[in-house]
Amino acid sequence: QLDPDATYRLSGWIRTEGLDASRCYGACLNVHEIQGSENARTPAVSGTSDWKRVEVVFEAGGRTE
Repeated sequence: QLDPDATYRLSGWIRTEGLDASRCYGACLNVHEIQGSENARTPAVSGTSDWKRVEVVFEAGGRTE
């Protein structure tokens, strides 16, 4: 559930091992179709990485879910 016109922050931790970014976008967190045709998506993590904090701030717009 979302509060309409509210601002949200999606954050979390990602760790990768041998993730080949040439074959995929990388590991990320996202909310599909939250900003028109765009996704609210954190930066991707690839390769071999220790725990890395990622986040994205997005607007709910008129959405309630």
